[in-house]
Amino acid sequence: MIRNLQSQDFAVTEDEVEQSPLALETHLPSMAMALVLDTSGSMKGAIETAGRAASSSADLVRPEDEKMFLTFSDRVQVAETFSKDKEAVKKAIGAIKARGNTALYDAAWQAVRSFEDKAGRKAVILLTDGYDGFQKVASVAVDNTRMESQDPSISLTVQTFPLPETKARWIKIVLLNNYGGSYVQLGEIKLMGFFTADLTSNWVNLRR
Repeated sequence: MIRNLQSQDFAVTEDEVEQSPLALETHLPSMAMALVLDTSGSMKGAIETAGRAASSSADLVRPEDEKMFLTFSDRVQVAETFSKDKEAVKKAIGAIKARGNTALYDAAWQAVRSFEDKAGRKAVILLTDGYDGFQKVASVAVDNTRMESQDPSISLTVQTFPLPETKARWIKIVLLNNYGGSYVQLGEIKLMGFFTADLTSNWVNLRR
């Protein structure tokens, strides 16, 4: 990809005659984004921060792009299906409560599979404290299928708070080796909003 091209960077000819003036317009491909938020009991101290981070991400996505919002504790729930209505997504985010266990791998598995009929760019932002305590599907599905719908056009980013190395290594092995993507440990809870907004902006503007 060559970035920041202007009209003067192009020469268009017809029958060897240069055509001018030349107008240049940028059309970014569509994007579908899944926001995945840990609402387990261990997130009680961070749920408001995580909710604000998810809401700011929904605000930054273009009107023509689709958003989906998933939550997970004991099980994964689709709080809002793919939609261009950012206010509906933000309303669903505003209704979250922290309770229950943490089906982290199930949530990532379901988020990735949700893009099966989507064209264009696809992105997942998963916000969690990183402790999985209640996995039903992904522990088996990842091992056996290596993510049936593994798709290089899906960008998966997992954000957690600081974790012991054994926990961090498990996330890297089980999630990212199978799903692809990136893993970020945030030094402080308050950085979640900043990093999420920056990540979304990069995706929306094709800087990532």
